[in-house]
Amino acid sequence: MWQSWGLEKDIHLFCKQVITETAKFDKVFLIEWAYCELGNNLYDQMNEISKETNPTQRIAILMCRNEPMYYVPTAQLPLQIFNLMDCLKQNNLFNIDLFFTDWMYDCYDSTFKHFVEANGHRCHAIDINFPLVPDDIQLQQSRDPQIDKIKHNISHANNAHRMHRQLFSKFLIKNSLHKSQVVAINHRAFVPFNEENNTDSLTFTYPDHAKVEWPYSQSLKDLWRDVPLETHRHDSITKPSPDDKSSSDRSFILLAGVNIVSDTIFDYPRKFITEKIFQAISYNRPFIYIGPSGTLEYLRSKGFKTFDNIFDENYDLIEDPNQRLEAIMNLVKKISAYPISDIKQMVTKSTDAILHNHNKIVSLRKNLKTQVKDSIIRLCQ
Repeated sequence: MWQSWGLEKDIHLFCKQVITETAKFDKVFLIEWAYCELGNNLYDQMNEISKETNPTQRIAILMCRNEPMYYVPTAQLPLQIFNLMDCLKQNNLFNIDLFFTDWMYDCYDSTFKHFVEANGHRCHAIDINFPLVPDDIQLQQSRDPQIDKIKHNISHANNAHRMHRQLFSKFLIKNSLHKSQVVAINHRAFVPFNEENNTDSLTFTYPDHAKVEWPYSQSLKDLWRDVPLETHRHDSITKPSPDDKSSSDRSFILLAGVNIVSDTIFDYPRKFITEKIFQAISYNRPFIYIGPSGTLEYLRSKGFKTFDNIFDENYDLIEDPNQRLEAIMNLVKKISAYPISDIKQMVTKSTDAILHNHNKIVSLRKNLKTQVKDSIIRLCQ
């Protein structure tokens, strides 16, 4: 969720401030958990907390994430929680209140909390559950669907360094949709550590750098083998500034009727909704979602509307990642063949859901700090 990280960091600092102002704790600390994994310094940060505190004090640590955690297949708990418990124990940090921020992420459930409290030497797990923060730039957009701007069927842009994105990009290339539609395929490798980093003691848990794969079906294996991945960028899609990744202009979404959202995670046991889905919402377009099974259902449970009135959303309920990805590809291929007049009709038919979703994220952003403060005060009582 790099694009909204600046705003999220402000909210994390606000959370720390509110927890501090409850006067329940002697010391309150904030740890940017995912960045600790990048720097392999979670132990060091816990060690600093240990030096600054003593066992008689009431301590709170706010564990902030903006990236998903990593689950070994069939596991109910992420690897990160084992690292965290180990770092706490090695630094003699006991009886700590651990606050976890939940950005539309269903990981911090009863199994997670029970494990922390059973293995953290009287530590307490507290989930600060509130909606994802939409980007400020998104909230400036008009509520008007601007149907007259639609010249293409689909829009889709991603960095194809994750396996599900590479497969979907190869599907677009195979069907020449990257040239006929509003598409950007940015093929880049991500180097997780420089030569100075010592990774000998690091449990490799950061999913941005892992090849998150599953046993592919034969058709996906054939797609992977037969279709070379190439970089492509539609003329309407501007490249983000090297110094400010949030500066990328997303107005290209308006040029197509349906936005294809490829999220951070695909074959994953939890829901993890990022800012990517809110880009389609804020630009008033129906979307097809490439992500964990059940995410559309989860999104609806949070008060948003999806678009089963204009296309088949049963792909969301398919648990098998091969069948789900292939169902999405078939749906996108079908929609890409519609005449533009049909696409415009689809968007027109979706106007009520589009406006409902847009108004909801505007409301969430407007009332976010009040919701966060009220939630934390309740948790600290």
